[in-house]
Amino acid sequence: MKKLLFLFVLSIMAITISAQSNADEAYVAKVKELMELTSVKQVIATNLGETYANMAPQLGLSQAKARELGVVICEAIYDRYMAMCVTICKKYFTIEDLAAACKFYASPEGAKWGKYYENISLEAEQE
Repeated sequence: MKKLLFLFVLSIMAITISAQSNADEAYVAKVKELMELTSVKQVIATNLGETYANMAPQLGLSQAKARELGVVICEAIYDRYMAMCVTICKKYFTIEDLAAACKFYASPEGAKWGKYYENISLEAEQE
C-alpha cells in the first residue's frame, strides 16, 4: 500500500512539473514574441554600436568597426539577457498581460511605435 501511495504521489508530482514546464515554455515564448515585436535586440545592438562608436579612438577602431563590435557583443549576450528578462517579467506580468502587449505591438499603432522607438532612444541619448 505504501508503494502504491508513493507511486501515486510521484505521478502527481511529475504531472505538476510537466504542466509547470509547459506553462514556463509558453511564458518564455510570449516574452520572446514581445521582444521581437518591439525590436529589443536591434535597439540593444544599435545602442551598443553607438556607444562603442563614440569610444572608437580609445579602442583603436574605426567608427564602423566599433559599431560592428556592438552588434557582435549584442549577439554574445542576448540569450542571457532574454533569460534575465523572462525572470524579471514574471515578477510584474501575467501571460495574459504579455499577450495583450503583443496584440498592441502587432497592431498598426504598436508597429509604428516599434518602428520609431529606436530613433527616439538614439535622439534622447544625444540630448
